[in-house]
Amino acid sequence: MRLFLLPISTRRSLIYCQRLNKQLSPKTTFADKITTRASGIWLKWEKAEKGWQKKVTSYGNTLFQTIPHEEWGLKSIPPISKRRTEEELLDKKHVDVIYPASVINEERVKEALRRYSGDERQAFHTRWMWGSIAGMPATAPVALLPVSALLRSIATSIG
Repeated sequence: MRLFLLPISTRRSLIYCQRLNKQLSPKTTFADKITTRASGIWLKWEKAEKGWQKKVTSYGNTLFQTIPHEEWGLKSIPPISKRRTEEELLDKKHVDVIYPASVINEERVKEALRRYSGDERQAFHTRWMWGSIAGMPATAPVALLPVSALLRSIATSIG
């Protein structure tokens, strides 16, 4: 695995992970199928000329643009699994970190990798998680409204 640190500004850098020897299994997982299906639906909705699907993707893309570059870069790093942990510990595989030495010195590279490992963003994500949990009781009834309206319309059409 190779990690690339690309400077965006004087204080920020983008991380990108290139997987070496990526082994593709012939059997796709359920999560891969769902991800592929969701991205296909999203692309189809983006191509819509007008309507609620176009509005959803427009608002969604606006929200995606508020995500910091650092968070987007972390998507390229594969998730840790028990199998991968065991393989890497047994094989003692090393990770190459590639960065422009003329722009970023080695100490700042170590600092950036520590930041990306979760130290800096942990408090941010914890705060939003608890905020989401606190907001669930207020938003749950709103989520049930379309279901109740659908059931009422079915009941009136039958009876």
